[in-house]
Amino acid sequence: MDCYFCGVYKKSVKKGISSFSIPELGILFRTTVDDKDEVLIDFSSLLLLSEFAMLNPLLFKNVSFLDLKGSNAKVLEYINSEKNIPRKVKPFKSTFISFCMELNKMGMKIYFTKVPKSKNLALSGINTLKVNKELMLLLENMRLEVSNDRSKSRG
Repeated sequence: MDCYFCGVYKKSVKKGISSFSIPELGILFRTTVDDKDEVLIDFSSLLLLSEFAMLNPLLFKNVSFLDLKGSNAKVLEYINSEKNIPRKVKPFKSTFISFCMELNKMGMKIYFTKVPKSKNLALSGINTLKVNKELMLLLENMRLEVSNDRSKSRG
């Protein structure tokens, strides 16, 4: 099954956008991440995609392989290498390796294909994507309130 992933930094909102697409299932998922580094944003997209597959085994029950298609050559290089991996990338890679082992246990082989950005379906429409800054601020404040409420109830 073909799966696409990508990450883009949006200067307009000072956030990264992690995205993945599984066209065969009609899925396009996007979320914001607090990072500027497109390699890390791409890795976040890859981890989200992998975790989605692990958490939804019924959607993938007849799938024998996932062809993970990305446009960032550095991400693919770091996945396939043990040398010259930046310290900040190592936790992302080790988490991804763990996810791959789980997907293998589910009967899925993992392949990688580099695709040009123009062919990466996870990028479709991302340049015209409008992010509502007020909504993002509201959601961030709600998250902080929930976090504070949890801290108070424990203390």
